[in-house]
Amino acid sequence: MADGSGLRQVIDGRISAARRSLWAPAFFRAHGLLLLWLSVFAVAWLAGLPRILPLEAQALLGVVFYAGAALLLWRGLRRWRAPSESDAHHLIDEQIEGRPISVWVDRPAKAEGETWRLWEAHRERMARRAAEVRRFSLKSQWKRTDPWALRFIAPVLLIAAIAFANVSTPDRLKLGLAPDFGALFGAHKLTVEAWITPPSYTGYAPAVLTAGEEAKAAQGAEVTLRIFSPGRPDVRIHPEGGANATLHPRAGSDGVYEAKIIVDRAMKIDVRYWGVRATFPLALIADAPPTVEFVSPPKLGDGDRTEFEWKVADDYGVRKLELVARMANPPEGAETVEEAIPVDMIALDPRDETGKYSQDLVRHRWAGLEVMVKLRATDASGATGESAEVPYKFPEKIFLQPLARSAQEIRAVLLREWRPYEAPDEADNFARVNPDLGTPFVPAAASRLTKAPEGVRKSAEMIDALTYAPEDYFLDPTIYMGFTMARSIIETAQNREESDSAGVVLWDVALRAEYGSVADAKAALEAARRALEEALRSGASEEEIKRLLDMFQQAMENYLAAQMAEALREGRVTEGQGGQQQMGGNQPLNDDQLQKMLDALRELSETGATEQARQLLQDMSRMLEQMENMQIQMGQGGGGSQQDGMLSRALNRALQETNRALNDQRDLNDETEQAGRQGDGADRGQQLADRQRALRERLEQQMRSGGGQPGEQGQEGQQGQGQQGQGQGDQQAGPGGQRGEGQPGPGQEGDEQAQGGGRPGVEADGHFGQESARSRKLLADAIEAQRRAEEALRRGDFEGARAAQREAMQSLQSRSGELARLADEQDPNNRSAQQEFDPLGRNIGGEAGFGDNVKVPDEMERQRARDILNEIRRRAGDRTLRKEELDYLQRLLDRF
Repeated sequence: MADGSGLRQVIDGRISAARRSLWAPAFFRAHGLLLLWLSVFAVAWLAGLPRILPLEAQALLGVVFYAGAALLLWRGLRRWRAPSESDAHHLIDEQIEGRPISVWVDRPAKAEGETWRLWEAHRERMARRAAEVRRFSLKSQWKRTDPWALRFIAPVLLIAAIAFANVSTPDRLKLGLAPDFGALFGAHKLTVEAWITPPSYTGYAPAVLTAGEEAKAAQGAEVTLRIFSPGRPDVRIHPEGGANATLHPRAGSDGVYEAKIIVDRAMKIDVRYWGVRATFPLALIADAPPTVEFVSPPKLGDGDRTEFEWKVADDYGVRKLELVARMANPPEGAETVEEAIPVDMIALDPRDETGKYSQDLVRHRWAGLEVMVKLRATDASGATGESAEVPYKFPEKIFLQPLARSAQEIRAVLLREWRPYEAPDEADNFARVNPDLGTPFVPAAASRLTKAPEGVRKSAEMIDALTYAPEDYFLDPTIYMGFTMARSIIETAQNREESDSAGVVLWDVALRAEYGSVADAKAALEAARRALEEALRSGASEEEIKRLLDMFQQAMENYLAAQMAEALREGRVTEGQGGQQQMGGNQPLNDDQLQKMLDALRELSETGATEQARQLLQDMSRMLEQMENMQIQMGQGGGGSQQDGMLSRALNRALQETNRALNDQRDLNDETEQAGRQGDGADRGQQLADRQRALRERLEQQMRSGGGQPGEQGQEGQQGQGQQGQGQGDQQAGPGGQRGEGQPGPGQEGDEQAQGGGRPGVEADGHFGQESARSRKLLADAIEAQRRAEEALRRGDFEGARAAQREAMQSLQSRSGELARLADEQDPNNRSAQQEFDPLGRNIGGEAGFGDNVKVPDEMERQRARDILNEIRRRAGDRTLRKEELDYLQRLLDRF
């Protein structure tokens, strides 16, 4: 067969097949030792050898395995030689006698004619023999490559080891292939102490974490890891839905590495040192937002106080509760303007609580406006919940004097402006610089009104118009000076916060104009009477008439107080046994009669008998007019009955205000302690400082109004009737050039009264029902301590603030006891009993009788009752008692 007949292709195929069959011996020849190395270690791993070795030996065995495998692989790569075509020729020639492939490729040196034809026939015959071979024997090659037949022994051992390991085969192989190499460096000795500290608001105790076990954490919880490691480890955080983060903790002074992680979502924490040493999976406990609702909607209560009931609930506790208001009909641009008014809760961070709110909001910037209000509760994590909005109208204080109404109108225009100041020009330094001097000199601050919003500018213009001709319209220079002071604040203010501070001055001016001197008290009484009479005549609403009745009663009490003060200054005081007031020689008018007439007036107005109510109102006015030349008769034990009753009520109101201030101060002290313990920042300090300032301003108003002066409750900021008149008349002498009885002389405590320290015409020792000098000093001490507490809170010094707050609470508690003593002394019932009997209970008139009218036990019982009441007050101030005990003590105080 010629070469072109296809024999060449068959021969080439046999050569390729022979070459492929030589690959296995060639590979084993190069990498046989590597395969044996792998097989030996695999058999050892499957047999469980690493399990009986220490971690250090396992790591060392792994190092030996990988080092030997790498060395043998490098050796095999160097020795590797792929089978060649010559090797394939030699393999075929070994299989067939006559070496057909060598014949196929050989050529005779000289072949001509018949010789060449014989060679061709021989070559074709040998090729056919080579083409008939289907399988090639590799015995000689394997004998040279693997004389010990290890290629069969190793697989058998490996199969036996797999059968022995059974289902644990993957784990054993994994242990052998991936030993703990960190054990060579002591990583296996690494230990982790881990615990989780829940946020304080949850009330849960810290819990220990176990590596590999899933734990639940509240949002904001802190995970602490203390790692005892021979080297610096890494802490890797895998948050759910977030990017991974790696922490590199530093060793502390004790050589322990520590890391702290705040949990804000579900996550997994790995401690790594030559691999993962500990894993802590954490699941997040959902923090539901607080729920809040109105139990009863806001309404107008007694004394123009806004009242409503509320209910809050939260899984961990409500941190803050606010009454949020927005204007029902806001001007353009003020749709999102809100005002948040704090609502005091009974407990600290309550989880489920219902309470009542009663607060005087007549000073609010939106007083008199229709608003939409809602409650907003905030828990410690910052989540908020809101109630449904309800309509309400903020109560507005009724001012009857023209200047007082003007001050209130200006204040409303100023405070209801919501827009900010415009940004000043770069060259504007807000100061007038004298150009005639060589050096800059600032004689006065320049006006900021050009950058102020419209409402601020309008309020300044209204003050300018009102104070245009002060000599014609202002009889009280203090009121004029108040308006000019407010004008200066508005002119020099750089922002809304500074301009709004003028509202405080304008409020004080309005109160001064409404409740000024004795003449003002009479004018205020007449204005209140006219307003009430007009309301009765025009058929005003029941709510409006009720408010005007309250105003009339307040004006009447202020007028009586001013009249008594004037009588004391002018010496219209005589000695008497009856303890009463004479009205121009007529029958005495006592406090019970006035109160009965007021009650009858209220009943007539409520039943719709407006004509009878108007007639009774006129009769009361005529009776009060007869008191202009009131002659006061003083008994040996004190003042008259009308005065006694009024002053006793005043002291009781002062006692109630003091106790309320004491409770509020205790709550604020608790919150200050909690803020200091939790390490709250400056924002929390500013919030507490604002609340401290509000408490201080309440006490300052009580101080300015004379402490226990009648009518101070509900008249926040009232200056007190007769203060001005007292300052002008404290030098007037009584008849004959002598001061009247009960009137302090120069250098006595009457000077303090002239400065506004007490109610006019009443001695500082409480002889006529006035607060004592000690009670006023305790009030001043409490105010000063609150001022220091406010300054400390603004600095972030919670510890210093708590010390000052404790001083304020101590002063208020002492003042409460002093006022309680004075109120008991000024009780007309106690006074009459003291006048009838001496300290031993005998009749003062001298009638001895047979001893059956001696009242010694009654006197002792009254003293014991006072002691018991003081002890209840003292224990109610102990904040370490349980809530049930405090509630019980409070119920006793409310009852008695």
